[in-house]
Amino acid sequence: MTPAEKSLCDIIRGDITSWHSSEDASWEQLAEAAFHHNIHLILFDTLKRSSTWSRWPTRLREMLEKAAAAAAGVDLIREHELRSVLNCLDRHGIQPILLKGVPLAYTLYQSPALRPRSDTDLLVREMDLKTVARILRHIGYSGPDIQTDKLTSYQCTYIRQAPFGVSHTLDVHWRANNAQLFAKTFTFDELLTNAAKIPSLAPCALGLSHEYALLLACIHRFGHAHAPFYVDGRVVYAGDELRWVYDIHLLCLAFNATLWVEFTTLARAKRVAAFCLDSLNTAREAFHTDIPTDAISTLQTAARTEAVNVGKLKDSAVAWFLANLQALPTLRRRLTLIKQVAFPPSAYMMEKYKTNNWLALPFLYGYRTVNGVSRTMRQRTSQQQVKRTFAKDR
Repeated sequence: MTPAEKSLCDIIRGDITSWHSSEDASWEQLAEAAFHHNIHLILFDTLKRSSTWSRWPTRLREMLEKAAAAAAGVDLIREHELRSVLNCLDRHGIQPILLKGVPLAYTLYQSPALRPRSDTDLLVREMDLKTVARILRHIGYSGPDIQTDKLTSYQCTYIRQAPFGVSHTLDVHWRANNAQLFAKTFTFDELLTNAAKIPSLAPCALGLSHEYALLLACIHRFGHAHAPFYVDGRVVYAGDELRWVYDIHLLCLAFNATLWVEFTTLARAKRVAAFCLDSLNTAREAFHTDIPTDAISTLQTAARTEAVNVGKLKDSAVAWFLANLQALPTLRRRLTLIKQVAFPPSAYMMEKYKTNNWLALPFLYGYRTVNGVSRTMRQRTSQQQVKRTFAKDR
């Protein structure tokens, strides 16, 4: 962790209650880290509730207050829209399961607005995909035709532009995770059986039970270490974004002894104990998350039988790709994945690079390959720098 990131975690934990300028990190660096990790609203809530709020730098308080006010307004608009979408799907007999940020925002956070999220993830049955797409288009959403033969992704994005400059983005999933390593970890029916209602959002809203939500949160981090998401057109690789680590922290706080036994049993059965252990240890390091010794011991024992080098999978895009390739059952499907990664559909390439010239495609594919190799090298250099910084801090 950088000094600013460490200070950020210390403040949220309550270990730092007032700000004194130091050589380690300025308040500007603190703010930059908070916004970068999408945990600025938690920082605001923590400071605002403290008795020392007025003693923090004025510019920092103004920046956080402005962001919190904007987030609250956008959240109200998006909540109304999401409730409308869920009710519409419910009237057509479709029962989606909310994944990741949205259900956690409504069940773990003091206010849903405190959990930044740019989209809503909905898991639906594969057999319902065409119906869902037709319903969403009917109510004003635009998006591509769903292709279930893709091995690079098990989701399709639908967007509706709304008044006040707010856009509504729905990621419709037919598997709970895009990575081949985790794509078959759950079935829809299994998750539906272990779903929990979210009445504060809508009577028909469903999210995952805590033990399933924690397992999904633990493995979710790994995909984003190498598979980016986009923020205002900017590519973001965020495997260790503190927003997701804080989700894990809050889920752990909601656990009792029974849930810990159920969670570790589930992690062992799904053979993802090593990934869960890494995520839980990250939460302990960042937020001093209280995790029972028995749970850690159980996961450590199970992880040794999985023969997974989690550190290598996080650090190396090549190792991550090869592991996902190996997770496919046949040579034919492995070759299909290689082809889809190396040569995405032409429509995708032309949309991504904003061109209608078909003659440009060979050059765009070449550019994409060179850029991918260059990006991998930059990631490796950046990861090595982070490791050196971390080792120095320790």
